[in-house]
Amino acid sequence: MKIELKKTEEKENFVKIKHEIKSMFVHYKNAAELVKQIKYFPEKNTATYIWIEGNFIFGDFITQFIVQHQLKLKELTIITLSITRQNIEALDELIKQGYCDKITLCLSDYYIRTEKIKQTKTIELLTKINAENPKFNLVSTETHQKIVLLHTSLDNKIVFHGSANMKGSQNFEQLMIESNNDLYDFNYNALNKLINGNIR
Repeated sequence: MKIELKKTEEKENFVKIKHEIKSMFVHYKNAAELVKQIKYFPEKNTATYIWIEGNFIFGDFITQFIVQHQLKLKELTIITLSITRQNIEALDELIKQGYCDKITLCLSDYYIRTEKIKQTKTIELLTKINAENPKFNLVSTETHQKIVLLHTSLDNKIVFHGSANMKGSQNFEQLMIESNNDLYDFNYNALNKLINGNIR
């Protein structure tokens, strides 16, 4: 579906963030190992900044972060340019295993268009899961953002943001992990205004 960005009032176009940043200028290839190295559930208003190698699969990190910390999520929201079949299957499995009550996946219009032209198995799988699983919501828009929002059953709100798509690349990427309600709410509300009620 085509979604147009509507103009908002100027005061809603930014959020001011104050927090302590813990930097990790280390290169990781394995998502599970990175989660182990972090060794903590993010403290409120604290951010961890990480450099990662291009063959690191960000989609794997999301799943590992949730499973290793045994998080129960009210909602998982992912905004990204592209995704792999393995990532999609992992997200579907998070719902089936009870880790997430709801997943909203927002993909780039460009990615959806090109995958449809190629008639890939990825599009077939996305369409199937979106149709069969009421807890899985798929939307698309003209986005290049890479943002992940985790809302836990204990009302902790965690934000991942950086340059990495769900799949790997040949380039170095950066990732920031923040436990910050204001940043979560800003991104969540902006996305919902963008999709203008098209989440079913």
